[in-house]
Amino acid sequence: MHTPLTKARVQSLQARLNELGYGPLAVDGVYGQQTQAAYRRYLDEVDPETPTLTPEAVKPWWSSRT
Repeated sequence: MHTPLTKARVQSLQARLNELGYGPLAVDGVYGQQTQAAYRRYLDEVDPETPTLTPEAVKPWWSSRT
C-alpha cells in the first residue's frame, strides 16, 4: 500500500536532507524540483540502483490560473 506524500512528510524529508548535507532546501512541505533533486542525489549515494519512489514534481493546479 502506498503512503500519501503529505506536507508534513515532505517537511520531514526536507529537514533530514538538509541535516545530511543535501540542501539547502526550504522546509516548506512542497515536493518541488529542488527537493526532488536532493532526494535523487541521496538515493544515488545510498544505492544508485534504487528507483525513485516519489512522484515527479508537478505544478499545482492553482499555479496555472490567471
